[in-house]
Amino acid sequence: SPRSRCGPPGPGCAPGASLDPGASCTLTCSAGFTLSGQQPSCSADSVFSAGSIRCTDTNECSTNNGGCEGQCANTPGSFSCSCGVGFSLNADGAACDDVDECAAVPCMNGAACADSTTPGSSIAAGVFQCTCVAGFEGSTCQNDKDECTSTPCENAGFCTDDFSVVGIDAY
Repeated sequence: SPRSRCGPPGPGCAPGASLDPGASCTLTCSAGFTLSGQQPSCSADSVFSAGSIRCTDTNECSTNNGGCEGQCANTPGSFSCSCGVGFSLNADGAACDDVDECAAVPCMNGAACADSTTPGSSIAAGVFQCTCVAGFEGSTCQNDKDECTSTPCENAGFCTDDFSVVGIDAY
């Protein structure tokens, strides 16, 4: 049967489209957007209604934090996950992995390194702690400790701090 033209097509209907009386256009939105409003339609007596259809951004972060273990940031049509200090975003794009700060070997001069990934450690994520060997001090054990400042030599002895043998600090 012939189709009767029912006014201009509504938003999203193909240009020049005809609607049969009683029909309507079916519009869809791209992923990340939600369809809202009234669809365009054509009444049984051929009166066209353009409708008030529109696509609005879906805030994926408002449901279950977007599936993110860390922070969720909504963007138009999408979202992204990020992690706090001491964590990196997993390959799945949602989980956060604890970073091993000791992997970069920040401690010097034979010092032991511990961080939140060290078994039994109570160190917070994002920081590390060095335990210096004798003769060294500083946050990364970078400084040679001058043992002579405490005047360890008695009976008018002369003290010399010596680090000429690599890895051994003697006086």
